[in-house]
Amino acid sequence: MLAAIPHAVLTVDAEERVAFANPAAESLLRTTLGTATGISLHGAFETIAPDGGRMCALCAALAESSLLAGHATLVAGERRIVFDYECAPIVNRGARVGVVIALDAQPSDAELERRNKERVARETQAIIADLAHELNNPLTVVLASAGMMREHADTDDARRRIELIVEAAERCVGIVRTFRSSLVANAGPETAAVPPPAPAPMAATAAARRAHILVVDDDPLVGSAMAAALAAEGHAVDIAADGLAALARVATRMYDVILTDVRMPRLDGPGLYHELRRLRPELLSRVVFVTGDTLSPTTRNFLASVDAPSVHKPFEPRQLRAVVRRILAAEEARDIA
Repeated sequence: MLAAIPHAVLTVDAEERVAFANPAAESLLRTTLGTATGISLHGAFETIAPDGGRMCALCAALAESSLLAGHATLVAGERRIVFDYECAPIVNRGARVGVVIALDAQPSDAELERRNKERVARETQAIIADLAHELNNPLTVVLASAGMMREHADTDDARRRIELIVEAAERCVGIVRTFRSSLVANAGPETAAVPPPAPAPMAATAAARRAHILVVDDDPLVGSAMAAALAAEGHAVDIAADGLAALARVATRMYDVILTDVRMPRLDGPGLYHELRRLRPELLSRVVFVTGDTLSPTTRNFLASVDAPSVHKPFEPRQLRAVVRRILAAEEARDIA
């Protein structure tokens, strides 16, 4: 049992000779149980500080009969190591025959600085990932609305699209201002992705067959933009605000394609996918993940683990339609086979 404890654990007998050292203690003392057994506690610690260390606080604790905790300092020349310790007596028939000692070396200033830098890097990466995710939703609305404007010359429709773009742009500004205060001061600048060149106006293409599509996104603007882009190609589109609402939809209707966001309240995209696997496995081949959370390792690992296509926000209508066509074509091929 003591061997499985992650902290360094030693037992010493009544004369303070080492009787047992678990693997963590062997690593700390740079020794093995065979070489440590039988030597004095001071001798064991000389493997860390060959000049002779002073563990007076720990030695005083060993003289006590009750459970104690505290700090002990090992000094050798300019080297100084501080240990947190806990001691408990080993009693046999009322007599103390030894002591169990649990040790945990406090990190040095250099180690603390290294850990702090790692913490700052993790926090900065998380903030940048969240910022990218939040920005990708309004940017998707901008690109989708601009793409629809290029395809339709209707003045009233263009006016509505421009209003959506203005609203989405204002959201972008607000998001950046909110996250600016959270960014760690020493975080390096994020390399901006080079946007793809603006495509030429869409030429007339062969219309895809009319399909029933479910869009699942907790952002109403994004959901509406996706629905408009797909409805313009003749598809019937329903919108669900999260995974639970989507499950209610698929319980009453068969969908040819399900486009779902990854990060959502109540039930997210991965949760929806797992529930579909349990309840409606025939729909798994029709799921497409749409996400702006492209910097999150959790999201990347999930997308890599499932056999499902994905579209990254921000995207243009043509990209969304292209993946829908691929899903429909694959379903048709399976039906024929």
